[in-house]
Amino acid sequence: MVQQRGSKKLEEKLKNLLEAAQRWNHCPKTLVLSAWSQGLVGSPDTRKLKDICRMGFTSSTGTQVSAAPDVEVVFSRFLFIKNMSMIVLDRIHNEVLM
Repeated sequence: MVQQRGSKKLEEKLKNLLEAAQRWNHCPKTLVLSAWSQGLVGSPDTRKLKDICRMGFTSSTGTQVSAAPDVEVVFSRFLFIKNMSMIVLDRIHNEVLM
C-alpha cells in the first residue's frame, strides 16, 4: 500500500513536470524527476512512468500533454541511510525514462 501511494505520487510529479515542460515549449531538453527514500525500499515500477512519457496523458484540466521526442526524462533516486544522529546519502540511481 505504501509503495502504491509512492508510485502514484511519482506519477503525479512526472505529469506536473511534463505539463510544465509543454507550457515552456519543451525547454530545457532534459527533465529530471527526483525522489528520495531512507533505507532500502523496493524500487518503483518505472514501466508506468515510461508509458506516461511516451504516450502523453490528459491533465485534470483537460489539457492534452503530448510526448516530445527531443526531450529526455531522467528519473533520479537518492537513497539515504540513518547513521547515528545523521542521515547520510548512500547512493544515487539514475534511469532514463525517455
